[in-house]
Amino acid sequence: MRATLLIGFFLSFLTPFAQKTVRDSLIKEIDEYPSIDSVYIDLLNDLSFEFIKSNPSKSLPFINKAIRLADSLKYGSGLIRATTNKGNSFWVVGLHDQALSYYLLAISQGAIDYPSDYARLNNNIGEVFKKKKLYDSSLNYYNEGIRAAMLVPDEEPVILTCNVAEAFLLNDKIDSAEYYFNLGLRLANQTNHLRGRANALFGLSEIRFRKGSLTEAIQLQNQSLELGRKIDDVRGVIQSHQKLSEYYLSIDRKDSAEYHMNQAMDLSKAIDANDLLLEASYTQYQLLTAKQQYQQAAQALNSYQVLKDSLMSLEFSTNVERIKSSLLAEISSKENQLLIQSQQETERISRTRLIFLSIFSVLLIIILCLIYFFRESKRLLKHEKEKDFLIEKLSLRNKNLQEFNSVISHNLREPLTQIIGYSKFYENRSTEISTDDIVRNIRRSSYKIDQTIRDLSTVLNDTEPDVKDYKEIDLEKTIQEVVANFDENLHETRPSISVDIRGISFSSYKPFIQDIFHHLISNTIRFRSNDRELKVHVKISQSSDGTVISFSDNGIGIDLERAKGKIFKMYQKFHPETQGRGVGLYIVKNRVDLLRGEISVQSEIGVGTTFTIRLPLN
Repeated sequence: MRATLLIGFFLSFLTPFAQKTVRDSLIKEIDEYPSIDSVYIDLLNDLSFEFIKSNPSKSLPFINKAIRLADSLKYGSGLIRATTNKGNSFWVVGLHDQALSYYLLAISQGAIDYPSDYARLNNNIGEVFKKKKLYDSSLNYYNEGIRAAMLVPDEEPVILTCNVAEAFLLNDKIDSAEYYFNLGLRLANQTNHLRGRANALFGLSEIRFRKGSLTEAIQLQNQSLELGRKIDDVRGVIQSHQKLSEYYLSIDRKDSAEYHMNQAMDLSKAIDANDLLLEASYTQYQLLTAKQQYQQAAQALNSYQVLKDSLMSLEFSTNVERIKSSLLAEISSKENQLLIQSQQETERISRTRLIFLSIFSVLLIIILCLIYFFRESKRLLKHEKEKDFLIEKLSLRNKNLQEFNSVISHNLREPLTQIIGYSKFYENRSTEISTDDIVRNIRRSSYKIDQTIRDLSTVLNDTEPDVKDYKEIDLEKTIQEVVANFDENLHETRPSISVDIRGISFSSYKPFIQDIFHHLISNTIRFRSNDRELKVHVKISQSSDGTVISFSDNGIGIDLERAKGKIFKMYQKFHPETQGRGVGLYIVKNRVDLLRGEISVQSEIGVGTTFTIRLPLN
């Protein structure tokens, strides 16, 4: 809706100057300003806000500089405004969760002491919750914003009143919405608040449209559009074009609908308003469908889905970076803790040395020094191992996150796009595809999504086991238990499985060992040779480094040159004629990694395959 434009922050006080002229003037004033003080920070905030309206990415350097300087100078109002600007920069590109986190941070910085800022922040937070369709929560924040705005002399809460009306409208409470839009229009007319008038007209237009008064709805929307142009409200102009396109499309005036839709798309691209471009892209798909241009409609639907996925991917990448930062902070904290412990240990041993120096001879002093250095080297070695372990853990988590991101991009987007496309064909009662074919294709795509989610759950839900969970394992019995769990079809192969243990004691985490053998045996049976009896040989041995498990079969083998670098990747298949999804070896590698081990493979086509697993001592 119209009221979401930069969620009302400072917009109610802007004058309708051309944005580029304002930016150039501010840049010149900042360059010539003689000192670093609160006025300088205010100039940075003004410039940041101007860039947010047209080019959000260029606003970030000025925002970050304002935050840094305001914090160092203890300038509370400037810090709150800069933090809010950072939230706005995320909002205008469609990253609403990130925007919300900065709005809440700004409130925690003491915004309640500045009623104007506090009112706008509550308005902004209400807009985020409204975007999430949590209308009761949004109304709570709007009302809090109105109470704060009433404390500011000569300030009427016009924008907040329109936002309350919009929340009611989105919740299908038409009468309440109409009351508040009319109230907002009266307040705007009394104070000559052009932006508030534009927002109120926008909302009343939508109400008239829902009540069937289409001519009046178009008239009101055109008035809102002209006001938006007058005050240089680019996002408001885009949203008015978008609504007019929808109105004209509803009465089959395709040319007028196409004109306003193109205007909305061009302006959205010009200011990087991805959330508005997403809405316009979907309108383009609806328009092409109405014009029975199904091939172009399919292309438009694909463009819409790509844009939607890119916004989700950007938000996902942001969350991944947040997780990485958290893990790095965890490592840094652990290193600092170990350093403090090291310093405390050093001080303790130094005091002990001084006591013994007064009592014992030079020989005893030398012995104590040797003991000290031995313990110190052992402690440092332990510290290095702990640090390496944390880094290894971070790398493994990042690897799983990257794998998860890849699966989301490639294995979920395609069936989801197919479901959306076939659903639209069903809604439009397309004669090109039968209803049975549509339902069958939707079901097939749904099964793909379900299976992908199951695979990801299997891989990502397990974490590294604690050493206290390691138990003594009877390997031969464990293999027998795994084989017994296979269904009757697999038992028909009657594989010959031999185990060479030689009295070796083996300790590990049993559920993971069972997973490893389950998938190795399953692969062995699936890729057996039809020309000979299947034979499997498992051998276990120990070295100074740990335990070595060798798993060999006489199956059809793997072309390692062709599979190089991909054999343990997810959804990789090297024998398309056989069943399977390419998940088993990925899970085997995942379990070996969580046990802090290594796995390698040797194979020859037509001869067989050997997997070698090396697990460290516990």
